[in-house]
Amino acid sequence: MSELDLERARREELRWRVLVALDKQRPEFVAESILLSALRPEYPTLTAVELRCELDYLRDKELVELEGETGASWQARLALYGIDAVEGTAKAPRGVSRPELEVSMEIARRGHLRWRILRTLYIGRFSAHQNEPLPCSSG
Repeated sequence: MSELDLERARREELRWRVLVALDKQRPEFVAESILLSALRPEYPTLTAVELRCELDYLRDKELVELEGETGASWQARLALYGIDAVEGTAKAPRGVSRPELEVSMEIARRGHLRWRILRTLYIGRFSAHQNEPLPCSSG
């Protein structure tokens, strides 16, 4: 992965984490200083300028609402589309990474594959005894 790809992935994940942080305080507006404090453990180099750039991006995508943009401190809260994106009832737009969903889909895929393997082994085990019914059948 190139350095540009890593930076893009970091921005996209940061945007998602901003949405999740705002969801925790919904429906209230959250000051940028609180967002910075909440996000710094994961992003120690995060600056107020970078956070504002990402908040501006999220506003342009209609995921967040902003207040105080002309003042010293910005405040943000989730917009309706942002709530839907976080809750999973709407797809997050391009430019916003949703790692939990990707991980959940991978776990579900692996679980489905595991179920198919076990089912095949189970049926194969009992197919040798064709005269005997499968344990779950009523016959």
